[in-house]
Amino acid sequence: MTQSHYYAKASAKNAISHIRQWLCFSVFFGLCCLPARVEDVIPFLELMALSSGYDHIKAVLGSLGFLHKNLGISFPADSFQIKLTLQSLKRRLARAPNQALPIAPAHLLKMYQYIDISNPQDLALWCAFLVGFFGLLRKKSICPEDPLDIDPAKILTVRKVSVDRGKGIALLYVNFSKTIQFGQRDLIIPLVSSNCKALDPVYHLDLLLSKTNAPPDSPAFSYRTRSGSVSFITHKLFTARLKNLLSKAGFSPEKFSVHSLSRGAATFLYSCGSSQL
Repeated sequence: MTQSHYYAKASAKNAISHIRQWLCFSVFFGLCCLPARVEDVIPFLELMALSSGYDHIKAVLGSLGFLHKNLGISFPADSFQIKLTLQSLKRRLARAPNQALPIAPAHLLKMYQYIDISNPQDLALWCAFLVGFFGLLRKKSICPEDPLDIDPAKILTVRKVSVDRGKGIALLYVNFSKTIQFGQRDLIIPLVSSNCKALDPVYHLDLLLSKTNAPPDSPAFSYRTRSGSVSFITHKLFTARLKNLLSKAGFSPEKFSVHSLSRGAATFLYSCGSSQL
């Protein structure tokens, strides 16, 4: 049971997907799945190279190696032919990274024109955007990926957000993230009021928390539906609405990603004179 925690949840899903690709390939061509043979692995790598990048191919190979080791079976990862193929694919598939553009305050201001904060979902969504931007948080820290499998320990919850509108400050308690996976430290991230209402995280968070009155362990960006029940912003909704608002504001949504929020915030803070994040 303990060994099942070797991979983080997302990494485990990726590994399972990688192994499934190999099994489908082997079954389709009538090959021996386990143990994998050098003469079968090489065409498998070549086939993946038609639609995947080098990093993905290397990750798939790593998952296959893990499967073999876990079953006590030898895997030819050190084969000269496999190493030669990998190095050749690395050179052949080399390309400049496709970086998403940063989202700046100017983008957010235009997007805000299409947000109706009297709409509970819009209000929760905008709070999530502002927290992602000013808190430099990844999407996985902001909202749950699977609405049916929520772990309050790994996302922002209502109890982890404290707002003092009188003092113009909100505090976010973060004890889990991509760089804090083992409880090695806690973070208290302060957000301060802004003279610009659209970009004021304190104002919007205070409004959301007072209107929603959700249970303490509910996702922080919960909201009341028309029926009075509590719903919340999920990964899928966060991404879809971000792209939709960028499009409405006149930007090309395909040039941005969720990472554009924290990237844009880092750029913004640097422009304001911050020397360390």
